Amino acid sequence: MALLPSHYLDAVVAIGFLQPAGHVHWGATGFLYWYPLPDDRGLLFLLTNKHVFQEQDAVKVRMNRIGNDPREYTVHLKDEHEQPLWSSHEQCDVAAISINMKRMREDGIDFKAFQHEDYIESLRTGELAISEGDGIFALGFPLGMPGERRNDTIVRQGVVARIRDWLDKRKNEIVIDANIFPGN
Repeated sequence: MALLPSHYLDAVVAIGFLQPAGHVHWGATGFLYWYPLPDDRGLLFLLTNKHVFQEQDAVKVRMNRIGNDPREYTVHLKDEHEQPLWSSHEQCDVAAISINMKRMREDGIDFKAFQHEDYIESLRTGELAISEGDGIFALGFPLGMPGERRNDTIVRQGVVARIRDWLDKRKNEIVIDANIFPGN
């Protein structure tokens, strides 16, 4: 039995930076997050680290197509007035930008997303059941390795080394012990 559901891997996307002569350096990882709305619609977001978007006008996002080679999209990060189109948390290295789900479906993109109610635990509910020693997974495309014909997510296993200070709201950090590389 797999420890990690395959749709977790399909929710992870490669993020690249345009280089001279049109080459793309795949140097970051993001994931798709679905936030449902009351009328059975919802919003789709790309989440990544804030430092990935800072100082960038646009990034490339690489997604798998059903039965075909991956598709690259340009995601513009600033509007015509040079204002950011993305949001971030002021205390954490997290950023989000809205993604056009209709276009992805029209292009035959095979995307999955972490869903707000199904996969996200919250401190507000008081039901966060995690402690030191619990296993974790680091998913992504480290060192510019998104795969040849598909986004093939690299999975690394680790452990929660310290979380008590965060749970008790004394510190704004969680310490993990896992082999990760730039781009995870």
